[in-house]
Amino acid sequence: MDIEPALKLIERLIETPSVTGNEAAATSLVSELLRERGFEVALYPVRDGRQNIFVAVGSPKIVFSTHLDVVPAPEQMFRARWEGDRLFGRGSCDAKGIAACMIEACTALRDRGMNDFGMLFVVGEELEGDGAKQAERDLVGMGIRCIVNGEPTECKSAIAHKGLLHMRLLARGRACHSGYPELGVDANAKLVKTLSRLMERDYGDDPVLGKTTLTVGMLGGGSAVNIVSDRAWAACSFRTVVDPQLILEQVKPLIGPECEIESARSAPLCRMVSIPGVDSTVVSYSTDIPHLAKLGTEFALYGPGSIFRAHTDEEFIARSEVAEAIEGYQTIFTALRGRYADA
Repeated sequence: MDIEPALKLIERLIETPSVTGNEAAATSLVSELLRERGFEVALYPVRDGRQNIFVAVGSPKIVFSTHLDVVPAPEQMFRARWEGDRLFGRGSCDAKGIAACMIEACTALRDRGMNDFGMLFVVGEELEGDGAKQAERDLVGMGIRCIVNGEPTECKSAIAHKGLLHMRLLARGRACHSGYPELGVDANAKLVKTLSRLMERDYGDDPVLGKTTLTVGMLGGGSAVNIVSDRAWAACSFRTVVDPQLILEQVKPLIGPECEIESARSAPLCRMVSIPGVDSTVVSYSTDIPHLAKLGTEFALYGPGSIFRAHTDEEFIARSEVAEAIEGYQTIFTALRGRYADA
């Protein structure tokens, strides 16, 4: 198998920055390439002038989907570089490398005379999933039976992933000179006490996915070292194995009255189909799958690369992983094609 076209596309995509909200250049690049390969490309508007890409070959029962946006990175990570058989750069495995593998696999399927499949490349996955939310509206009624979502799973079929609850907490205080703290109200102290209570709590476990976890991703507060803080905030991330709304109800009495929930968003855990002949796994991150749930389809989750490299300054994809994924997506199509043959 010639994987050089896929590697060249990954290089080009790495060098086409597409941090969430600014995906237009990457969308144009992928659209142009698909048209050059003879696919009919449909562009669906997403808010803020951005677009999703959809390709149908026949009546698509199986759709391969991933995202074109990436998280921020140092400038040098938007220059592709090779070290041995490893291709480094932002998006190499999350998820531009995956998009390239899907395109190569789908090109091979079409050239073998296969049909009734599609490709969906969305924007906005790394923040609010707005591309997938729009795709859920745009693709309803098309008869899609399964969406093969692409995220780094080390070329294994992920049969479940955790849900999420992202929450921003706010503590309010009253500023005063730090020499006389009794004259003020320390917002930082209120926040620290609240976070300590939250971190001590158990939020449930699942026999497949393990325990719900909590991390404090960002926090800040105060204005100077010699001023009692009048305001403090923290952004927390629960990776959930129970209904996020149940966790929210557990959290509320632990937060008040010292803090308030300034904002919260959630997505449920998901369970996906297993693929015969492909090793299975579970993952602790969330995906666009919950945002596509109203399509009423089944889902599979598979992709090259490791989540442990994603979002790091040493993100890479290996040549061997690209080859394995291109074959893997074709294997998945064959397995699922039989599953939906009578649909």
